[in-house]
Amino acid sequence: MVDAIGQAATLNDRMSSFMTGNDFLQLFAAQLAPALGFELAVKSAGNAKNLVSFHLAADMEQFGPEGYRLMVTKDCVELSAASPAGIFYGAQTLRQLLPETIFSPKPVPAKKWLIPAVEIEDAPRFAWRGAMLDTGRHFMPLEFIYRFIDLLALHKLNTFHWHLTEDQGWRIEIKRYPRLTEIGAWRKETLSGHLSDNRRAPQFDGRPHGGFYTQAEIRAVVEYAQKRHITIIPEIEMPGHAQAAIAAYPELGNLDQPLEVSTTWGIHRHVCNVEESTIQFMQNVLAEVAVPDQRRHGLARPSVSRQMQAHAQFRAKSMKGKAVVEGPETNAVTAPTWSDEAVPAVQTQHQRRAARKVRLIDLVSGWEFGGDRAPINLPSNQPKPPE
Repeated sequence: MVDAIGQAATLNDRMSSFMTGNDFLQLFAAQLAPALGFELAVKSAGNAKNLVSFHLAADMEQFGPEGYRLMVTKDCVELSAASPAGIFYGAQTLRQLLPETIFSPKPVPAKKWLIPAVEIEDAPRFAWRGAMLDTGRHFMPLEFIYRFIDLLALHKLNTFHWHLTEDQGWRIEIKRYPRLTEIGAWRKETLSGHLSDNRRAPQFDGRPHGGFYTQAEIRAVVEYAQKRHITIIPEIEMPGHAQAAIAAYPELGNLDQPLEVSTTWGIHRHVCNVEESTIQFMQNVLAEVAVPDQRRHGLARPSVSRQMQAHAQFRAKSMKGKAVVEGPETNAVTAPTWSDEAVPAVQTQHQRRAARKVRLIDLVSGWEFGGDRAPINLPSNQPKPPE
């Protein structure tokens, strides 16, 4: 609900601001300061006039944890919500009510900062509001990541899906496996355009491309996002889309010849095998992913089935017909060879076992594409599997 209610307020250096029950106001004042040329004076209390007031209120619970009420009159601005998240989103609306030059990175001279007099009651329609950034294929510097988070926050998005590994690059430091970033984070060149456009004579740019984020850098990004009420979901792809990892550690793959980090796009056939050591690798990687108390995302693709099936056939024969095809930790007696229908279960098993071993069964999400297979989406209230 939005109602216009009277004369606009003016934001100036005589106004002070206060808030009870939250320390967000310093961040808000700092966001406005570059364009204003001054910072609002942050206080723990204030008078009825010349005041920007943020406060938590129990009677706002009807709007949910992210809802808020914003009142702007000639003399004051009052923002109330049931939780800090609601305060944050209401503050973004307040920023958007100011003239567009409020987003200037430097002081705007001789500007009168009018805020329309309105009453706004607002709450999100969708609990999950997110965007994905693919740094697996194209590495982006930290400055861009922080700017991207700022833009998500301004538009009241609360989920950052961070694509960190791909056939074309591995972007997250894993201390136990240093070659993932020494080798897997770098490709020698990049295909120009789409492969189908010039398959007979593909054109490459001839420039090395790569980079990665240290665990310390990722922790800093997570903290930055949390202050803006954004959850980061790191995407660690396995067993498909893993050519960069296989290039770094060939024993993860199914072929005898070494691979390089991919320089082309599209669906790749090179996938992780189903050896116990490979499953252990996945467990170790997930255990190091430096995103505390957040959801992880793993991905399995149907395009891997031929290569995985070949390896699965070998494993099934060597186990004399016994193989793990569905889980978690469930042995099924199968024929010496596996059908196409059995292969997706192996992919699922990879994800479930890795999640189980590091106690992340409620923090891992993944998709299985094709047919009528349901997505793996493990809610937080799902019982843990037995040890």
